[in-house]
Amino acid sequence: MKKRIKTTLFILIGIIAIYFIFAGYHIFSSRTTLLVKPEEIQARNPVFVKEDQKAVYIKKEMDVFPKEQKNITSFMYDFRGYDLSGLNLENVSEQLFLSAFDTLTIWPASLPKEFDPNQIMELGKHPGLGIEALHQEGITGKGVNLAIIDENLFLQHQEYRDNIMLYEIVDGQGIDYASMHGSAVTSIAVGKETGVAPEAKVYYIATTYGDPSFLGYRYNLTHIAKALERIIEINALLGENEKIRVVSISIGLDSSMKGYDKICSAIEHAKENGIFVITCSPEVYDSFILRGLGRNLYADPDILSSYTTGLIWQNDFVRNHAFYMAEKMLAVPMDARTYASELGSDVYTYNRIGGFSLTSPWLAGMYALCCQVKPDITPEEFIALAFQTGDTIPIIEEDTTFPLRTVINPQELISKIRYSERKRK
Repeated sequence: MKKRIKTTLFILIGIIAIYFIFAGYHIFSSRTTLLVKPEEIQARNPVFVKEDQKAVYIKKEMDVFPKEQKNITSFMYDFRGYDLSGLNLENVSEQLFLSAFDTLTIWPASLPKEFDPNQIMELGKHPGLGIEALHQEGITGKGVNLAIIDENLFLQHQEYRDNIMLYEIVDGQGIDYASMHGSAVTSIAVGKETGVAPEAKVYYIATTYGDPSFLGYRYNLTHIAKALERIIEINALLGENEKIRVVSISIGLDSSMKGYDKICSAIEHAKENGIFVITCSPEVYDSFILRGLGRNLYADPDILSSYTTGLIWQNDFVRNHAFYMAEKMLAVPMDARTYASELGSDVYTYNRIGGFSLTSPWLAGMYALCCQVKPDITPEEFIALAFQTGDTIPIIEEDTTFPLRTVINPQELISKIRYSERKRK
């Protein structure tokens, strides 16, 4: 009798557990699409279908310094939001040099002399490679529209809140809180201090890069394809001088991903409509490879010699150097960057190790600057000129020099475009 009762209880518990798993999966996997009316877009005023709340900040305390670093492709030592005031960090400078932190991090009095988080954070705000000199000349992306397809965005960050023209949701997950990624990529593209094109306007589509499953998260490019098709629809509603010129999508494309054919088709459709699509893997549908540069903490972001290969691919660059030289590679700043946080309008995050997802908005911002100087520039012309005017960095490994090229040279690129414009006129 007791055995039968126990069996019945186990069965009931199993049924209840399965119910909640399926219920939770259904809620998490359900999709939300919220679009702006055509007349609202044509009114040329900023319009948002909703306003996602800033992410919830939970103060975390660290009592013991972590002995092991995380995977190099992620945050290594992650101190974002941590209270470290109870630790003595005088002898861990090497680890601190490989860390991510934010303006909510509480530092102890005992820090290594060679580690100044405030200075590191400020240096990380610079877009790099002479971009700010172009801003001083009035080349800021003013009058140019770009689009970003990414996760939910916290709209009120001081870096970009005046740049957002439209905020829609396509195949979203019904989540009301902003993601860190949306704020990061938007501030890299158009941030007032951190952005390449601080006066460009942004049409933002919030979506998701994949679907939950019982086996884990699975990429699904169908959602991205739908969002890109929506950008094309929006573009048709804009005046001839107000078109969206470039779309930044911070994801690498692979033929094994669900929806791969759909995103490739959407990209071709965008091309036909004069929209330059920049992902983390343009080699799939275009003529170049996009990679990110590394930079030491205190190195001047505007000097070419400050840069090297990004940390997440430096070993691959040496091992597969012939591949990178055989293909056309374009490199832009990526590591040691500061960007807007989803945790508040004046909160910033610094990450020593950037991901390739930061390269797409950087290049999109650069294209916006070029569109300001030459409104009829094409993606093909832009890429050709970027390679013509780019630089090479020597990477020395075990007495062997491996040339890293082509590193984008924003000032030479703009100068070349200006020259061609004067010559044409």
